[in-house]
Amino acid sequence: MAIDIINSGVNSGGVVNVATGTFTGNGNDKRIELGFKPRYIFVLNETDGVGWVKLGTMAAANTFKHAAAANTVDTGSAITIVDEGAGKGAFVAVAATVPNAKVIHWVAQG
Repeated sequence: MAIDIINSGVNSGGVVNVATGTFTGNGNDKRIELGFKPRYIFVLNETDGVGWVKLGTMAAANTFKHAAAANTVDTGSAITIVDEGAGKGAFVAVAATVPNAKVIHWVAQG
């Protein structure tokens, strides 16, 4: 589900796209079509309490990982932003972030 939010802040004045969703992991890569190019993505494995953040400005091979034990910058990119041109985009949560039978929530902002 995507929502357009009118941002009336002093610095912006533009439209912010937000989309959220939930799915159950199956151990395979999961591609989420957004209809806009994301600047921020948060993926949470609720079952295991592990989350990943990907910013559009991060190197392609990096993702910020938050877990109870430690916060780290992962290499190997748990989340990949896909630029589909014309302001459209998607993201891919790779198989390691969506293990089988785990409840996964996500938020994307563009």
